[in-house]
Amino acid sequence: MNAFAEVYFRHRSTVLLVLVAPLVVASLAGTPLDPLWAGVGIAIALAGAGLRLASMRCIGRGARVHRADVRGSLVTWGPYGVSRNPLYVAAALILTGLALASGWGEWGLLMFPAALLVYTPVVLHEEIAIAAAVGDEFSTYRAAVSRWLGPPGGALGPEERVPWSEVFKREKWLVPGVILGATAICLIRTDWVPLRRLLTLFGEALRLDPLDLALGALTLGALGNSWVVQLKRKRRVQRDLNKAGVKATLVLETLPEPEPDLPGNRPASA
Repeated sequence: MNAFAEVYFRHRSTVLLVLVAPLVVASLAGTPLDPLWAGVGIAIALAGAGLRLASMRCIGRGARVHRADVRGSLVTWGPYGVSRNPLYVAAALILTGLALASGWGEWGLLMFPAALLVYTPVVLHEEIAIAAAVGDEFSTYRAAVSRWLGPPGGALGPEERVPWSEVFKREKWLVPGVILGATAICLIRTDWVPLRRLLTLFGEALRLDPLDLALGALTLGALGNSWVVQLKRKRRVQRDLNKAGVKATLVLETLPEPEPDLPGNRPASA
């Protein structure tokens, strides 16, 4: 179970791509664009982006990790005072907003609990690692603050925040990406971008349904993302091994040289 959770955590970006599939299906369904739902969806998606930026200002570099652990002190302030996992809540809000804009209507609201459910194995894996690292401090925090959303629990330690300039430098593609995604969905649904017609032409040439073609491309993207994740992991492991080898070499170089095996150094034979 631990091995599965670790793999699931490592490939959480691929899980995000899987959640995009319903958006693709709805965007290509050909339903008329509802300006009200599209506007509400874009507002919710931007709110999710704002929540991610605010959370990033509190957690800093700890947001992008390759394995579940604790870097520095436990963050309990800002958005982390109302949710233990505001970054995943932010991702769920972005997906929900895009689902509303893509044509799911009120059904798009179901994307929020669905996204949190899909992220739950990742969160459980993180919580085990954090509890092992900080112990009672996390137990107190867990009792005070909800896993997803709840009343403010209050900061358990001194508040620290990284500068906004650093946040926007790291997340420079977040807001443009959300706006671009929402705009692309609206343009596709209004046929300003003739993606459906292009997929139909390719589908006829390949004897495939246009929707199957789109989902196939998304599947290839998810598989490619997982392959990149694994490749980066192998490189990190190799780099760590190389560093460990260098450290071992340095330790050996600092050890005193053994005394030469001279006659005077040999033990007297009985």
